[in-house]
Amino acid sequence: MLTIKVATSASGDSTVIAGMPNKKIRVLCYAITSSNQNMIKWKSGSTEISGEMHMPAGGNIVIHMGDLWPSGGLPVLECAIGESLVINLQQAQAIGGHITYYYVGA
Repeated sequence: MLTIKVATSASGDSTVIAGMPNKKIRVLCYAITSSNQNMIKWKSGSTEISGEMHMPAGGNIVIHMGDLWPSGGLPVLECAIGESLVINLQQAQAIGGHITYYYVGA
């Protein structure tokens, strides 16, 4: 398992985790916070894999699945083979947080 920080303030798409050939990205958990109101969504490359999520000013989203985390857990997001995990921000507002993920063979 790998954990990385999330930090962006650009509107539109920003790559969070680069895809790898013949691998899927599986996200086990994430925590995102926003300094100002914003709408975010997750994408596998250019394909949406979540609906829009409203982030109030100073709000946060914390997601993980089950008591097995971090030793096994269920993925909360999964990218298509070879595609990057992308976050899309409706507005150019600072967000931050972290993601725990792993790559799995196709």
